[in-house]
Amino acid sequence: MWGTMKRQQVIGLFILLSALSFAQEQIPLLYPRTLALVASQTGTTTLQNFSGNQALYTVSNGPLFQTFFTSWIYCNPFTTDVPALFALDSNNQPSAALSDQLASNGFGAGFTAGLGWSGKGIGLGFEFIVDQYTKTITYGESEGLIQGKLSIIIGYGFTIINTDGFSLQLGADVRPYIRFVGQSTESDIFAFVAMMSGRTSEWFMNIPVYAGASAELNAGVLLTVGKIASVGLTAHGFTPLKTYQGTTIGNLFSSFNASQASEQQAFMSIPQVACGASIHLLKLLGIGDSTDMVLSAELADAISALQNLDTFFSYTGAGLTLSLFNGIIEGAIGYKNAALSYGLAIRAWFFTLEALLFTEYSDATDAKQGFSFGMTIRF
Repeated sequence: MWGTMKRQQVIGLFILLSALSFAQEQIPLLYPRTLALVASQTGTTTLQNFSGNQALYTVSNGPLFQTFFTSWIYCNPFTTDVPALFALDSNNQPSAALSDQLASNGFGAGFTAGLGWSGKGIGLGFEFIVDQYTKTITYGESEGLIQGKLSIIIGYGFTIINTDGFSLQLGADVRPYIRFVGQSTESDIFAFVAMMSGRTSEWFMNIPVYAGASAELNAGVLLTVGKIASVGLTAHGFTPLKTYQGTTIGNLFSSFNASQASEQQAFMSIPQVACGASIHLLKLLGIGDSTDMVLSAELADAISALQNLDTFFSYTGAGLTLSLFNGIIEGAIGYKNAALSYGLAIRAWFFTLEALLFTEYSDATDAKQGFSFGMTIRF
C-alpha cells in the first residue's frame, strides 16, 4: 500500500513540476514527418534532421553537415484526387472535393527546412517548420491550428561510458525561436488553397495569429548494448511562460514582429517525455551483414499517458524497419491505435529521398491521414 501511494505521489509531483511554469492555452509541439515517425523512433533511438534523441550529437561517423526539406499534405493520395483539392472556380470558391475532405479526414499541409552540423559532440543549425490542419466538425463549424516556428539550434552531446559491451550517451540543446500559433478554420484552409493555386495570397496573409519569441530546452540519454539494442529517453519542449502578441501571417513574415498594440494571449506548452527501445533482429541472430531489420517500440508522450491511463496504449507505438544493401534502401511500417503507417527511404552518395504515408491522431480516436516527401543532403 505504501509503495502504491509513493508511486502515485511521484507521478503526481512529476506532472505538476512539468506544468508549473505554463499558462492556460495549450499548444502542441511541432515536429516533422520523417521515417523515424513511422518507425516509432521519433524521440528515443534516432536523430534525424535535428529531431529525436539529442544524445546522438555524439555520432562521429559519416557526413555531419546537412541541409533538408520535407513537405506533407493531410490526405491519402491513393484514395483522394489531390489536384481537385486545390481547384477553385471562377469565383475563387473551393471545390466540393475540398469540402468533403475537410469533413472526412480534415485537410492541411506543412513543411520543414533547415541546415546545420550534427555530430562529434556538437549540434548547431537552424530549422523552420510550418503546419496547418483543419477539420469540419458540423456544418459551419470547424477546428484546427496553424502554427510555425523558426529555431536556432545550439546543442552538445558527450559519452559517459564507452566499453565493448555497451555505451551511454547524454545530450541536450537549447533552441531560441520565433513562433506563431492561431486557430485555423475552413475559411483559412480556403485561403491556403487560393494561395497555392496562384489566385491570391492576400487572404492567407490576413489570417490572425499570436506570435512571440522564447527558447526551449531538449535533452536525451541513450544506452546502446553492443550493436544489437538501444534504449532511449528524451524530454522535449521545456520552455518558460511567454505571452504572445496578436498579429497576422503577413505582418509577421514582413517584419518578424508582432503588433505591440493588439490583443495578447498566453499559451501552455506541455513538455513531452518519450521512452523507447530498438533491437536489431538479424544482428541478434548473427546474420545479415548488409541487411538489417530493426524492431522498435515507443511511449511517445509519457506525461499525457499517465494523465489518461484509460487511453494509455494510444500513446504507444511499434515499428519494423528493413534496411537493404548497407542502408541504401530502407522501408518501415508502423502501428499505432490500430492504424498502419508506411515509409520508404533511398540513400545514394550524399543525399536521401523519403516518402511516407502516415496516420496520426489528434486525440485518442480522431485519425487523420497524410503523405510526405523529403530530401536530405549531407556532406
